[in-house]
Amino acid sequence: MRIGRSVDVLVVGAGPVGMMTALALAEKNHKIAIVDKSWRTSSQSYALALHPATVRFLRERGLVHEALRGAHPVTEVAIYHSMAARAGTVLPIGGGGGFPLLVLPQNEFESALEGELEKRGVRVRWNHRAAAISEDGKGVSVLVEELEKYTGGYSVATMEWVVSRARHVHAQYLVGADGHRSIVRRHLDADYREAGRSELFAVFEFESDRPADSAMSLVLTEETSNVLWPLGGHRWRWSFELQGEHDFAEEREKHRVSMHFGDECFPALDAGALTSFIAARAPWFDASVEQVHWSLAVRFERKLARPVGARRCWMVGDAVHLTGPAGVQSMNAGLAEALELSGAISEALRGRGTDALEGYARGTEAEWRRLLGLERRFRPGAVTPPWIRKNWDRILPALPGHREDLDRLAGALGYVDRPPDIGDQGGLDVDRHPLESR
Repeated sequence: MRIGRSVDVLVVGAGPVGMMTALALAEKNHKIAIVDKSWRTSSQSYALALHPATVRFLRERGLVHEALRGAHPVTEVAIYHSMAARAGTVLPIGGGGGFPLLVLPQNEFESALEGELEKRGVRVRWNHRAAAISEDGKGVSVLVEELEKYTGGYSVATMEWVVSRARHVHAQYLVGADGHRSIVRRHLDADYREAGRSELFAVFEFESDRPADSAMSLVLTEETSNVLWPLGGHRWRWSFELQGEHDFAEEREKHRVSMHFGDECFPALDAGALTSFIAARAPWFDASVEQVHWSLAVRFERKLARPVGARRCWMVGDAVHLTGPAGVQSMNAGLAEALELSGAISEALRGRGTDALEGYARGTEAEWRRLLGLERRFRPGAVTPPWIRKNWDRILPALPGHREDLDRLAGALGYVDRPPDIGDQGGLDVDRHPLESR
């Protein structure tokens, strides 16, 4: 192990949010170490979507240029009411400089971020996990274990990860970007409560005879929310919410066929089920299914941690919040949080106090209370269609935006964000709805 025994900041977790945190701190010339218990970046071509605000700050900072150049642009959201043949509402994506939403494979994005870190002399330590954390007045001591593969057995070979060596690393600050099973959150003993019901989805990424267009589609039935993402080329991804269909997932579990994403294992689905879902939920999608690249049943929880940090230990991304997959809000908000938290830690490291860290905590909690609908800050206007009002709690987490991007999308539906202290003053003073039905 070559991690220094003393660093300014140790980042635990090397997903996009963790690497962005380390990158922002390295740019400020702080001594950084970043560890992850996985053995490499994501090996799957699982597609992710970058909100316009994310694309803007990446381009402004000159980051991951090549990865963004090959991404697929998405410029609108089409919202279908029930199984209508045409979208009831179409929202333009963009604004703020005209940046589109971009879709690209997660492994390419992560590899590009890792390359940016290497340019700045920071190497991600894969196969390293934080095993124990303790604090004193001068910083944080973390026991970091290095893992290696061990193969044993006689008639049947088995492979497992074992600890090959360990050492204590002392850091001025510790950042937990280590997801929903965060060891940093456990150390903080943070409250991690449910913020809404969990959602079970059947997800299919597939090749079609129809070229991917530039619209994300949200299909609302009476009980379910379903999302279609164009991924570029002839590739698409359908996510169908399972409501009262838990036996569907259980049946797949009995077959013991699974898909792995990182450390998680999910039951794989019968590819033939895709056409049945399309026929039942979105018959207007009449393209043929040529090849299913992968499929799985996955449950998404809605949670929020409090506090997001204290003293020398702070969290970012999925370690703080979880939500559904439709709007890709958790990762994009996490990338913005990475920049804010790194700036706040840098202020503290330079002896300028902890006000910025406290501001990061307040701002992150407030934004996620808004995103999760824990505070009814969005108010409908007089021109908001009744079916949008009725389904707002399902539409809000499916909108591909956060902060200003989300304000623009909500505003296009006639909603306005009003902080709690302003109060509800009634509908918006507009003559007509700003969108026309397709």
